[in-house]
Amino acid sequence: APEFQGLPEGTVTILFTNTVGSTALNARLGDEAAYSLRQAHDLCREQLDKHRGVEAKDTGDGLMLAFQSARRGLRCAQDISAR
Repeated sequence: APEFQGLPEGTVTILFTNTVGSTALNARLGDEAAYSLRQAHDLCREQLDKHRGVEAKDTGDGLMLAFQSARRGLRCAQDISAR
């Protein structure tokens, strides 16, 4: 199926990101919140590339990321958290 094209095969590690309270934040801050969300996604995607993962889905206020190994997924999560 086209939606699975480019995703790793076999055992994979899935990492989910989520912006907690994004709906309330967006209602309160409007465009400023949307800008912050884009920045957060850019940071996650930067680390995703660094750790050779694949973006499986954009949920709007988060991302679903796939990795060929648990080590890559964990290191990506650590680097995202450290920022």
